[in-house]
Amino acid sequence: MNIEDVTPDIVTFAKWIANGANIAATVTTKEIAEKTLDKSHPQSTFGWSPLNVAAALKTLEIHTKDKVWKKAKKDGEYVIKTLWSELGCLDYIDDINGMGLEIGVALKQGLKGFKMPKFIEKARRKGLHLANADSYSFQIMPPLTISRKDLNKGLEIFVKNVKEIFKS
Repeated sequence: MNIEDVTPDIVTFAKWIANGANIAATVTTKEIAEKTLDKSHPQSTFGWSPLNVAAALKTLEIHTKDKVWKKAKKDGEYVIKTLWSELGCLDYIDDINGMGLEIGVALKQGLKGFKMPKFIEKARRKGLHLANADSYSFQIMPPLTISRKDLNKGLEIFVKNVKEIFKS
């Protein structure tokens, strides 16, 4: 079964709903909402801030107008294909996977001499911000609106750094 064919009963949204502004939401089915509404007491510390609501509405407008999800899917497939092409032959790569523009690259566990903080700092000095999921896994999460030129520049830096892991 494809994850895109699943319809959840309840979904929560946060950070991305307003591009990082403090707001969150919960969405559920009509059936669940009707059965629980009288027992619910919605609360929010910052959810009804006019500025945050405006940011959420503008984000939704842009995503809908530009069909950002389609671009993210296409770019994500491109990133995964590029990374497998460039790095798949390295014996210290364990996996490359993802969905949309949230891509993971896992190195084999227990690599002697590899230090994640050192790798991330080296990439950052070259202009690439990376996050690590653990001591052997990278998270590549560029902006959904990234240009192909900038995406390629980031991939170039990442690939070069990964290929250099054991050359120094």
